[in-house]
Amino acid sequence: MKKKTILITLLMMFLASSAFAVQTNKVLVKFSKNAPQYNVGPTNRDYGTTATYQAYDDQNNPVTGNVVWSLDGKTAYTGAIYTRTADDPGIHNLTSTKNQKSAVMTVVDGPKPEPPLPNLNNPSNVVRDDAGTYYVLDGSKIKKYDSSGNYLGDLGTGQLSDNASYMAIKDGMLYVSDGNCIKKFDSVDGSFDQTIGLGKFSGEAGPIVFNSDGQMAVVDIASFPLGSIKIFDSATGQYQTAGGAGLLNTPTGIASDGTKFYVADAEGRKIKVFKSNGTLDREINQSMGGFTTPTAIAIKGNYLGICDNDLTMGRLLILDLGNLSFVTSKAYSGTRTVLSAATNQWIATNPDTGSYDSLEWQP
Repeated sequence: MKKKTILITLLMMFLASSAFAVQTNKVLVKFSKNAPQYNVGPTNRDYGTTATYQAYDDQNNPVTGNVVWSLDGKTAYTGAIYTRTADDPGIHNLTSTKNQKSAVMTVVDGPKPEPPLPNLNNPSNVVRDDAGTYYVLDGSKIKKYDSSGNYLGDLGTGQLSDNASYMAIKDGMLYVSDGNCIKKFDSVDGSFDQTIGLGKFSGEAGPIVFNSDGQMAVVDIASFPLGSIKIFDSATGQYQTAGGAGLLNTPTGIASDGTKFYVADAEGRKIKVFKSNGTLDREINQSMGGFTTPTAIAIKGNYLGICDNDLTMGRLLILDLGNLSFVTSKAYSGTRTVLSAATNQWIATNPDTGSYDSLEWQP
């Protein structure tokens, strides 16, 4: 089954109306004669979710009567129990006061989801350039939006097939995996530039990534032993070399640390690292990374994020690339086939079901 790629910042926009379910959690705020100030969790809330705050005395008994609840110094509610919806993104101080005794806790509201983008039918992949312009692969068209979400028109009309599934951007040029090749477009006016890799792929052209030297590596989604990565000069489109043939069982995801290419091999249960010339550099195996079935990966700074989809559970794992040490993980249900590193979080997504999980940057 062909996997679609969505760069998630925009997927969150597309799913904003349904992604945030209301949650209610009780947070204990204790008063104390000797230590009036506490930071008690859980304190982080996605935008639009709610938390219920109950004041307790120093004997762990619920405080009754009028407790004054103040948010950032302004009175928000008077009563024993305060229910608040996260609706002001950022860090806030919540203070509860009774009989001149106060307890202070820090609460964090998650970012407000952006409104859905207009004129979309079947979006499968999204990228954003440095100016904040969005490009959405929607069927056989690329739709362009400004940073405010205003629709600017279509690119690539008549040049792409319904097999177009993955997209990346570099130096103002859009690269689209379309069946057994890559098609390149100018992101400004949408003019077609060239076809890359025709005849070089054994299967379908898959996810695309670039290194700092201008090389473009593309996953060749094919059955063993033909699955591999194909490496091109991104500026000229010239084919350079291949890597991984006979070494990759089922390549599903790719990332770059700026120099080398990291390839998730789901059935091989490894992440294999290739040099820019396509030769194998090293392997990150299960014992090193703690994963079982890596399907999608992303790199941000010195950290490697891994979507680990087992038969019984799914996990988003974060590893320190410096020493391959485990940093943290988060469980999710179902499978995730795409991983993106946003500004302040990792977002693991399954475009086929429109579901995702996010994890704040750690450490």
